[in-house]
Amino acid sequence: MGGMKRGSNLYATAAVVSLFVASFAGSAQAVVTGLTNTGSAAWTWSLTNPAVISNPAVDYAHPSYFSDTTPGSVSKWISTDANGGTTFTDVFFSTTFLGTGVNTLSGLWGTDNTFTVLIDGVATGASLGPYGEATFNSLTSFSFNTPDLGLGTHTITFDVNNTHGSPTSPDGPLALRVQFDSVAAVPEPATWGMMILGFLGVGFMAYRRKNTSAFRLA
Repeated sequence: MGGMKRGSNLYATAAVVSLFVASFAGSAQAVVTGLTNTGSAAWTWSLTNPAVISNPAVDYAHPSYFSDTTPGSVSKWISTDANGGTTFTDVFFSTTFLGTGVNTLSGLWGTDNTFTVLIDGVATGASLGPYGEATFNSLTSFSFNTPDLGLGTHTITFDVNNTHGSPTSPDGPLALRVQFDSVAAVPEPATWGMMILGFLGVGFMAYRRKNTSAFRLA
């Protein structure tokens, strides 16, 4: 009987191990590296998307913006120039990264005035707006999934709009701030299937062990 109990425990343990292995294997297939916060030299801006001419983004400070020196800050506000891009109505800020699979990007961001997010020119559905002081005098938490990325280099673009109050005239300065806190791989459908089978296996072994114990007591 002791052997049966040990065998049951062994099977249950094996099922749990298989579950974690399956989860890890699925997650390992999706990965993002080299994604930097605004304020690094990797960020550029352009008036078109895709960019015909790219220019280095510059750090930009404004007294109304959430401070770059707040404890825990690892990002900076960026714009097109030291004047805050006051002559532009629409600017595309971009940076590149290496990635594959579907990933969840999260962190903090802010803007003056509003933006939408694209990856490789495709809208992700992520955005910040409508215009208001809350978009720039504080940072907002975000979390969204990337498209299913092919292995290689990809571009994330923030289309910053600066036309509050008028569709054709700039509304003062424009700026962007993005701070990526974490990047998490999203398990693929096959991985979810393996995880469910793992849970079923653990449940079955627990049920079998319970019935075996009841039989012995009888």
